[in-house]
Amino acid sequence: MLATVYSWIARALLALIGWKLYGEKPAVPKAVIAGAPHTSNFDGLLMMLVVFALKIRLKWLVKDNLYKFPLSIFLKWMGAIPINRRASQNAVSQVAAIFERADELYLVLAPEGTRKRSEGWRTGFYYIALEAKVPIYLAFADYKRKVVGIGDRVDPSGDIEADMVPIKAFFESVTPKFPDQASEIKLVSRAQNPGSRG
Repeated sequence: MLATVYSWIARALLALIGWKLYGEKPAVPKAVIAGAPHTSNFDGLLMMLVVFALKIRLKWLVKDNLYKFPLSIFLKWMGAIPINRRASQNAVSQVAAIFERADELYLVLAPEGTRKRSEGWRTGFYYIALEAKVPIYLAFADYKRKVVGIGDRVDPSGDIEADMVPIKAFFESVTPKFPDQASEIKLVSRAQNPGSRG
């Protein structure tokens, strides 16, 4: 009941600020939600309205050294999942294990990794989905059309170059708030980004 009230309020707020909602809650219980382009803090606010509107309980990753009492209470309520980057097991494997234990999990990740223009996209979002055997859904905020939501589904095959073709095509049609800050939709090499799988 409460989720329905929040959904109505979120939809009303989107309409009030002139935005249209696109898509629906993923038809699977577990998925990686890749959000892009990410050039403004307002993107996060819009995405919050989307998840309330579509009744999705999103999770996100945080370094475990920040996940300490009393801040951990707030972080847990906000959907944060602590990750130990110092562990011998890399972050991809840690998150894949979390997916395996969960009955329902929608993990949101920003492949650009920053609101500022970067060399390209980190590949962690892809390899997490691949190892966890879950689909990737593409979340977006198009400032030109004023449409926000969750769009296409991509099932990772293991051929990241091939799977990036529809992902790139989808996001190239999206206009960010600050186009000059958007990262080029290309994969950052392991040499440029040693942590690309973690």
